[in-house]
Amino acid sequence: MGIIFLWFGLPKLFPGVSAAESLAAETTERLTFGAIEGTVASVLTGGLEAAIGIFLISGKALAPTIIVLLGHMVGTFTPLFLFPDQTWKEYGICTLEGQYILKSIVLVTAAFAITGHAKSSRNSREKASPPDGPLQDMTAPRADEAVGER
Repeated sequence: MGIIFLWFGLPKLFPGVSAAESLAAETTERLTFGAIEGTVASVLTGGLEAAIGIFLISGKALAPTIIVLLGHMVGTFTPLFLFPDQTWKEYGICTLEGQYILKSIVLVTAAFAITGHAKSSRNSREKASPPDGPLQDMTAPRADEAVGER
């Protein structure tokens, strides 16, 4: 999934390369009430997507990365409503731009799968580690006593 984010994000860092550049710029401009416009909007969008990709690939800071990813996906879906003339041919039939946006449903689903897997892995590790304190295994020597002292 990280590779996909890099793949879609990196071209936006270079003006004129990404097919989604103008729609990304228009959407960002509309969502920021004109505070971020044009090429800057596209480059910022590409930078965010590339950063998400790098964090997903590295496996570092997954929880905050997934939160940022889901927030980004909300912004990604907004052109379906903000610019219906660019994203829909007719009811239920997408333009190429609309299809590009709707493929993000797969990314959202994958983000939930990653979150579930990360939680499951963390819970498994917690269950596998020995308890500390009074419920500690009484047959094993404690770390602070020598083996022959029991």
